Amino acid sequence: MNKEKKNLILSIAFLIIGFVLFFSGILSDNNTKFFLALFVGAPMALVSSIFTIVRTVKYTKKKNEKKEFTFVKQNEPALSSDKDDSSVSGNLTDTKKKVRPIKFSTSFEFSFNGKDKVAELFKTYENVLIVGTQYNNLTVPLEYGASVDIRRDENNEYDNRAIAVFYSSTNERIGYLSKKSLLYEMANDYIDKDYVVLGKIDDEDSKTITMAFYRVRANKNSYNNVKSKKPLKTITVTLNEEQAVDCSIGEKARFETIDSDLYLFVGIGDELKMSQSVNDFLSGCIKNIVAYVVDFEELENYKTKAKIAIYEKN
Repeated sequence: MNKEKKNLILSIAFLIIGFVLFFSGILSDNNTKFFLALFVGAPMALVSSIFTIVRTVKYTKKKNEKKEFTFVKQNEPALSSDKDDSSVSGNLTDTKKKVRPIKFSTSFEFSFNGKDKVAELFKTYENVLIVGTQYNNLTVPLEYGASVDIRRDENNEYDNRAIAVFYSSTNERIGYLSKKSLLYEMANDYIDKDYVVLGKIDDEDSKTITMAFYRVRANKNSYNNVKSKKPLKTITVTLNEEQAVDCSIGEKARFETIDSDLYLFVGIGDELKMSQSVNDFLSGCIKNIVAYVVDFEELENYKTKAKIAIYEKN
């Protein structure tokens, strides 16, 4: 039961109680009941009548309004926006529930024009329709969960602010956001503010995507910015054959806790290695440190020994 319906039922209940108090007191010979009806029952019935009318209008309006895009708040803390646009709505497509929910990284690092940047997840929108797919002969069919890049197509002869959707893996253009969509205006607005806009296919049949807006800032804790500092501690972990392929100097390591127990793990890529020395050193506090691979050595049996330096964040 939604909030509007609950409020309406509550108003009707108080209205009934007010009328019962009023009429029972008026019809009674008891002076106490008479004054109770006059000064309690009558005001309660009057106020409840007004609230009932107002809440009936709100409930009816809520039932008849257009379906909205789903605004998905992340579990991770989101940055505040310049304006509140969480109520963006449209009628391009219905919101659907997927068995496998679309998920995005809360942040990622990259370099642009020689400067280290970090992108942090700001907000996401589900079921955004892609138009114009019939004009593109895709070599890769639409597939649920496939990553897409969303950027402005300034070479579009009909609209130099057209927002195009490209496959991340092949850079093939899939289609565009509809110019009539509020997400079209929003994407242009955030791209002008140097946000990164990414997405994933959330319904291959309806040709819809989930869009993710990332706020970009300078990465003061990138490897290039911390490698000249003296590390708080260095540790060594041994990686298996699969993980050794991705190991490189400057690759970021991560620290994770498992369930409610503060067992600290050192992670590079998808591999986790429990390190008691790191656990003792940090005592479970992982908010103010950053770590990178600073050296590695190939071992027998296709394994790799990686040296990880832990730095205090700037």
